[in-house]
Amino acid sequence: MKISDVMTRKPVTAGPLCTVEEVAALLLEHNVGGVPIIDNDNNLIGILTESDFIGRRVNVPHAMVSLTKLLGETHYNADVLEVFDRAKSLSVEKVMTRKVITMSPDSSLTDANQAMVTNNVSRLPIVKNGKLVGIITKRDILKVFASSFSSSHNLNTTSASL
Repeated sequence: MKISDVMTRKPVTAGPLCTVEEVAALLLEHNVGGVPIIDNDNNLIGILTESDFIGRRVNVPHAMVSLTKLLGETHYNADVLEVFDRAKSLSVEKVMTRKVITMSPDSSLTDANQAMVTNNVSRLPIVKNGKLVGIITKRDILKVFASSFSSSHNLNTTSASL
C-alpha cells in the first residue's frame, strides 16, 4: 500500500509568520498534533508539533525543554504559564523544526512506518517536487491496521458460524 492511499491530502498548515499562539490554537481547533509550515508557494519549510510546545522529555520538570531553551532559560524550573506567555507572540519560524523528515506519496506505508519509528516522530509531511501534498500520521497507519484486523476478524467469525 502506498502513502498516497492513506495520507491526508489537505493538511492543516501555517505560515512562517504565524505566531506560536496562533499555531497552538490551530492544533487544538483541528485536533492535530502538528502542522507543516509552508511558504506562499506551498514549499515545506518546517514543522511545528505538540512536542515543540511541551518538550520531548516527560521527565524534565514542567517538560518545557523547547520553549525554555528558545527563551534563554538555563534551567527548567520556569513556570509553564510564564514561559507560554513570553513565547506566544514569537513567530513560528523562530521555533519550528527546519530539518523535516519527509516522504514521497509513492513511498510504501512500510517505509513511512519505519521512518516514524527510526526518527521518533508521529507524523511525516508528504512532498512532491518540494511542495507539500499531504501528511501521514501514526494514527493513519493504525487505522489501516485496525481495518485489516476487522476484516480478518469478520471472516473468522463468518467461517466459525458456518
